[in-house]
Parts: sequence; structure tokens; C-alpha cells
Amino acid sequence: MLFCLTAQYTSEALTKMRESENPDREGAARTLIEAVGGKMVSFHFTGQDGPGAHVIFDVPGGDMAVAIGAVIQSSGAIQNLHINRLWTSDEAAATRKRVRDMNLRAAYRTPGT
Repeated sequence: MLFCLTAQYTSEALTKMRESENPDREGAARTLIEAVGGKMVSFHFTGQDGPGAHVIFDVPGGDMAVAIGAVIQSSGAIQNLHINRLWTSDEAAATRKRVRDMNLRAAYRTPGT
């Protein structure tokens, strides 16, 4: 399953990264993702909403994505953590087909109806 993690670094983490000779955040992310049997697809630094990171990774299940987020969040090095599941075009098409086949629209009532 593909996921996208976004977060901003705390001011303390930025200070430590600036002062470190090798603040290899990409390597740290890769090691954590591989520890749960996953694979890092890409790692990017971002500037939006403060210096941060944008990581796309593939892990065996959603529980492992949550575990990765929990470990990173509890480190105190990041803030505003978000993890989103990403779907391929084929996965999205299969989901739409299942919704049609199950006739889920008929099972939902809008407010006031």
C-alpha cells in the first residue's frame, strides 16, 4: 500500500540538522520504513508551512504506516504530521466498480431524508 507522509520539522530539529555534519533524514526515513518491511519511493524536503518533508512509501498495511507515523511523531522532531493513503489509477477504478456493484448509493441517506 502506498502512503504519503508530510510533516514540518520543529525548530529544535532544524537547529540540530543545521549543526550536524551529516543530518541524513532521508536515510533515517528509509531505515525506519525498511524495518517494517516497506520501501521508500521518494523523499523530498518542502518549504510550505515551514521546513518539512514529504515522503512517499510502500508498506504491507495501513497499520505499519500508522506505526511509522507514531515513531516519528513521538521523537519530537516533527509537527503537523499527516499520513494519506495513495491509490493507483487501477485501485481507484476497482473501488468505483465495487461501489457500483454493491449499489452503495442506495444504502446512504442524506441529512433530512
